[in-house]
Amino acid sequence: DAVTAPAPAPPPLKLVGMAEDWTADGVVRTAIISGFDQLFHVKEGETVTLRYLVAKISIDVVELTDLGDGTTLRLALR
Repeated sequence: DAVTAPAPAPPPLKLVGMAEDWTADGVVRTAIISGFDQLFHVKEGETVTLRYLVAKISIDVVELTDLGDGTTLRLALR
């Protein structure tokens, strides 16, 4: 019988806030993410730890790309 490994636990990251700056080029959003006993203030293209790249920030959702396996992690405000 094949043994199925349990799915890995999701990373302990939570979207806790969002900030918007209005510039001449439009809105620049900053996501505020808590996890790993830290608070991250990140924009698109920046990283959360060395593992996650901020791929997209919308009004209430942040999409992170796992640089290890390429999967997408979505964090939503609640």
